[in-house]
Amino acid sequence: YKLIKTDMPNRFAKITANNYRIISILLLVGFAQILRIHHLDHESLWMDEIRQTSFYANPLTEIIDNSASQNQPPLDYWIGHIINYCSTSDFAVRFPAALFGTGSVFLLVMLMSRISSWPVACSFGIISALLPFNLYYSQEARLYAITVFLFLCILWTLNWVLSSYRI
Repeated sequence: YKLIKTDMPNRFAKITANNYRIISILLLVGFAQILRIHHLDHESLWMDEIRQTSFYANPLTEIIDNSASQNQPPLDYWIGHIINYCSTSDFAVRFPAALFGTGSVFLLVMLMSRISSWPVACSFGIISALLPFNLYYSQEARLYAITVFLFLCILWTLNWVLSSYRI
């Protein structure tokens, strides 16, 4: 009886600590997404955004040629091509960048939680969610947000490989 009684609080403490992490990451990601979506279409598209979105209606094979002529990878154009089927509004064109910006905040928190403590990781996430440049680039119909997101994916994978295989 005494063994069961002492084990139960520890088990609940682990569940509570895990729930604390899940709730805090959900709140942080939700906060970051709200910040990036707020006034997403407040300003009209800039000239470089208009130039990029003008290629979205082209066929996929032509998008590859156009992206090569601009020295940019075609993934952002392909995503824009898919979004172009749904809507051509400023909000719809900028929405993928907002999603990738929010994903970058999530990946940064998860990467930092592997390297440091959970409060430090959450602090990095809050700073990343509030940084003006991150917000600005997450609200542009350009490839900046997806570049940061993919870079953090590479760092996450590298950290996972190095920690898994003890290289």
